[in-house]
Amino acid sequence: MTTPDYLQFEQPAADSVEVAPLSRASGSFILDTSSNEYLFIRRDNLPGLPSPNMIGLVGGFIEADESVEAACRREIGEELVVAATGKPFEVDELKPFAQFANSAGTRLYIHMTEVASTEGLELGSEGSEIVRLSREAMLRAAAAHEFAGSYNELILARF
Repeated sequence: MTTPDYLQFEQPAADSVEVAPLSRASGSFILDTSSNEYLFIRRDNLPGLPSPNMIGLVGGFIEADESVEAACRREIGEELVVAATGKPFEVDELKPFAQFANSAGTRLYIHMTEVASTEGLELGSEGSEIVRLSREAMLRAAAAHEFAGSYNELILARF
């Protein structure tokens, strides 16, 4: 199985780590084209959870037998549901956006997807709230280090 080409996002030297074989995660920037806002999830505030209460991408860890894209689609459906039906939210197209290893050694595969609307969505299995940000608000939040992990640097470098 081949992995699509992702733009390499270079982390600072301090974050250069050896990646464990199954330590992989996949997530997506979700752009609502009707409002021109990006949809994120505020992480839970649970003991032991990395980056509690920080803003994160919709996504999560890739299972051993899963492709990068399948994992991203599964995570989107687990974390976002259509309120009217309770069914998992589905996206049409996931475009490769970036890949990098974070400071914990996890290889991250980041996507970009555009959807007609994110109205009527609610949280599924994770997170404390849905966060919608314009590009400008997203850049301000990244500059203020409001995103989890390495996402602040990624956003500031790529947007």
